[in-house]
Parts: sequence; C-alpha cells; structure tokens
Amino acid sequence: MAEELGSTERMTRAERIRVEQFADLLEKIFVLDPAKRIAPDEALHHPFCEVDTVLLPTAAVAAAAAHAGGAVVPATPVTPATPY
Repeated sequence: MAEELGSTERMTRAERIRVEQFADLLEKIFVLDPAKRIAPDEALHHPFCEVDTVLLPTAAVAAAAAHAGGAVVPATPVTPATPY
C-alpha cells in the first residue's frame, strides 16, 4: 500500500518510514471484519501516531508534550518575545 501513496524515491529514510507506518495503520483501520480491525486504543499507540522527535521541530515537540501533560526542555535556546 505504501507504493500507492506515491513515489518514495525522493524521500528521506525518515519520510519513507513514516509513509510505511501510515500505510500500515490505514490497512489495519480499514479491515472490514470488526473482530480483526485495529481497536481505537491500539491505533492511538501505533508507531505512526507516536510523536517523532526526529521529524518535528523543537517547538512542535514541546507543544505536543505540553498537550500530553508533559514538559519538554527545548534543545535550542528560546528567546522570549519582546513586548511592543
């Protein structure tokens, strides 16, 4: 199915992995037999749904962690905005 999502020739290794994870998740979601279909809680823990700190910018990682109730210290220094 990953091939059906588009050519992966010009993608980085990390991008190809994400496409493969996405294709795998879609295949599990669209199984017609409910007994064989991935459960919602399993889908949320699928590798595609996990936050990938390698692919996300530092601010996005911090925002995702804050949304999940955790705290992340940015890898790069953050300068507070100057009030006008």
